Parts: sequence; C-alpha cells; structure tokens
Amino acid sequence: MTLWQKRPDLGSLSQAEHRLRRNHKERKIALMGQYMLLLAGRAAQPQATDTETRNYNARWMEYFGALARSGVLRAGAPFADTGKIVQLGTVSDIELREVDIGGFLLIEAESAQAAVRIAEQAPHIALGGSVIVRPCLEVPRPPGSPH
Repeated sequence: MTLWQKRPDLGSLSQAEHRLRRNHKERKIALMGQYMLLLAGRAAQPQATDTETRNYNARWMEYFGALARSGVLRAGAPFADTGKIVQLGTVSDIELREVDIGGFLLIEAESAQAAVRIAEQAPHIALGGSVIVRPCLEVPRPPGSPH
C-alpha cells in the first residue's frame, strides 16, 4: 500500500500527507527557523483500546510520520497527565484541566505561515483542539562549547 492510498482503519490522511510533502518539495533554500507547536486539547490516551480512540491515535501517528518523512519534525511527544510547577523556593503539583496543553512538536519551517500550515493539519483540531505556534529564538553557542 502506498502512502497515498486510503486506509480504512485510519481514514483518508492523504490530503495532509500531500500538503506536507508539497510544502517540503517547494522549499528552495534551507529551512530558516524552528517553531514550537503546543498542542492544546484533551489528554492523550495512547493505551486506549476502544476503536474510535485507536483510530484517532493512528491519525496522530500518521501525522507524526508525515512530518518526519517530510524532514520538518525535530521532536515531539504527548505529555503525561502529571507535572510540577517550579518557582523560587517552591515546587508544587500541576493542576491539569480537562482541556490543557497535551503535547508538543518542534519543527523547522521557512516562516511562521509555513508553521501555521503544518499546525492546521493536527488531528485534534477536528475535535475542537488548538495549536499554539511559537517561533524559537536562535541563541548563539557559548564560547568554547562543543558543537
């Protein structure tokens, strides 16, 4: 089966895959910047066994795979449903809401507009989720640091 064929268990993801590949092929120069995509929505359920959630998780894996194959994905993962808030002199448990930041993607893109086009393809948007797109600042290496 090719990447362009519809898989009944995943639904049709070929449009997203096609857009990601087209955007990658249209690049005329090296990618210019890194962008952090913060994925806001309901918590991930990677261990779910019901068909609907398994299909949804499969769409996420296809989205991640398409980003990796197109060369824009640098890192990404869902977040666990726990966390800590660290402040001067205190550490406390994070209080997660039903809808919260549930994961991240670190991508390379030519522009903020290109990063937004990638973010628009995130599967959870169809369920009312959102993506916060933030450009990462380039920080020079300290003198004498290893490459």
